[in-house]
Amino acid sequence: MLVTLPLEALAVPEVDQPAPALIGTLFSGEALDLAAMRGKVVLVNFYSSYCKYCAYEIGNVETIYEKHKADGLEVVELGVDDVDDRERVERMLRIYHLPGAMVDELRENGFGRRYPTPTAFLIDRNVQKHHTFTGIDGVSEQDAAIQDSMGPIQDRTKEHLGPTDIGVVEFRKMLMGAARALQTGTPPKAAASAPRYAVRAGGAVAPPDKNLDAVMTARFGHSRGYIGNQYGLGD
Repeated sequence: MLVTLPLEALAVPEVDQPAPALIGTLFSGEALDLAAMRGKVVLVNFYSSYCKYCAYEIGNVETIYEKHKADGLEVVELGVDDVDDRERVERMLRIYHLPGAMVDELRENGFGRRYPTPTAFLIDRNVQKHHTFTGIDGVSEQDAAIQDSMGPIQDRTKEHLGPTDIGVVEFRKMLMGAARALQTGTPPKAAASAPRYAVRAGGAVAPPDKNLDAVMTARFGHSRGYIGNQYGLGD
């Protein structure tokens, strides 16, 4: 069965309907037939080698795949780039050890040609037909779970960053600068202001006559969304 992410993607497949056909050949030369994966959890991800958001997520996809492959998880990365960029797409997937193919080289594709990238389709087991894959209720909570549980630290020294990764580059420069300053005895300023970062983002729908403090308190247990008291940071 199918769950689509993100919601704004104009996907051909429908939620809670059987997954369509997907037949072709992977970059590795192995045959690709989605029907042969029946009974497994399959992540079909449409991405582009020029998409910065795809670059942000691909490392996490690799981590999840390596962690759950033995449990029956399959990943199929489908490049929507022009066939002229085949080598570029294949090289990126090879770096991250992910199976994939070019959309335009598939022999049969019931998903459609193009989506906003990245767009992922999760073909799940029957038990997930009426439940979320994560088991976490609420989009905001799912986002928080991703941010708070990124898994073990990964060696990113061999990543091939490009111009679209400027945010990643600048953040790493800032982080390395703070680490070097700490070596010389200057602690990072953020370490002395932990309560400022203990604020949870989220959403809520409330009637117009309900004031904001009441909405925030009902949603987060605090009028400003503060959760530091849950981590010993005081009230």
